Amino acid sequence: PLANWCAPSSLDWRVKANEPLGDRVASQVLTSQAEDFIHFLSSLPLAHGGAPDRPPPSSWRCPGTGRTTCIHRLADHCQMSLTGVDLSPQYRGRPMSVLRSQRISLLVIAIVSLICPRSVSAANEPTLTNEQIKQFLLTAKVVKSKQSGKGITSPWRLTLSDGTVTHDGSFQAVDEHKTSSQFSSGRTELNFVDSYKFNIAAYVLAELLGIEDMMPVYVERKWRGNSGSLSWWLPVQMDEEERHKRKVQAPDADAWNKQMYRVRVFDQLVADTDANLTNVLIGPDWKIYRVDFSRAFRLSKDLNRPDDLVQCDRKLLEKLKALDANEVAAKTKHYLTKDELKAVMARRDKIVDRFQKLVAEKGENQVLY
Repeated sequence: PLANWCAPSSLDWRVKANEPLGDRVASQVLTSQAEDFIHFLSSLPLAHGGAPDRPPPSSWRCPGTGRTTCIHRLADHCQMSLTGVDLSPQYRGRPMSVLRSQRISLLVIAIVSLICPRSVSAANEPTLTNEQIKQFLLTAKVVKSKQSGKGITSPWRLTLSDGTVTHDGSFQAVDEHKTSSQFSSGRTELNFVDSYKFNIAAYVLAELLGIEDMMPVYVERKWRGNSGSLSWWLPVQMDEEERHKRKVQAPDADAWNKQMYRVRVFDQLVADTDANLTNVLIGPDWKIYRVDFSRAFRLSKDLNRPDDLVQCDRKLLEKLKALDANEVAAKTKHYLTKDELKAVMARRDKIVDRFQKLVAEKGENQVLY
């Protein structure tokens, strides 16, 4: 946010970002970058005339989409008013009116940028409907690609543009089928499937249940000759694994728990055998997103962890009751087999049955929200 004082055309120093700021927005990273920039500002000469005596630190990066980033030069046309003080930095011999006492204002600005870094990024997100996002993902041109080292399937981060909107997406092309697969834990799974198709099936199912807002939009698309799932890149501050490591608590525990209950219900419905903390992303305002279902939709008709089902959204429970097998079959026919669909519906029945029993035992207000 500090870098946005000046017009984008007013560029002086450029630094190569080792990692796009959008990839990782842990507060300690932002804090470090802001402190570096404040230190740079503190080194500027205070007398009239002269120029900044050193370039900005290479560790400070502008917020953006991850291309080569810039630090905007402190030109005299680059001004900001704060509590009635006009800040007109000196640049290459031009007058500079930034006094030592005014540096507190810069510190205030930095603190504000740390308090709400993701709200800035979220505000810059294109305002599109889900249908418009689907069309963008299906038709926009891929202008940049980078393979992620995260996760077993190492998905690709693609930058797409339709000439008006430029946005990133996550492309996953895994489609592996084995009669059996043994894992490092010693567990063996028969009829093992790891497929991008399950990402799309999960999104379709979430749409039918009215909870598609808890995951990115997924579509099927070909790229470099391979079919795969392409999802809308989300504004994220951290994943659940990182939150646990940093021992950070959600500011609104009740809202957080209600979101997590929805995730738990859906995880039991789709029977994801590889659900883990890195699949739960935390966005602006602590909104939870569930991603990566490539190892879901197992054939078991039992619930993996029925004890996870403690509370449920009333609307979600009603949608589960009304879920029609024929409609699900029609909308997932390219992504789920008949046996996978039967297993989904069998688990649906057990989820509904469990919540009905909990309501009978504890009362509706203790179970449904």
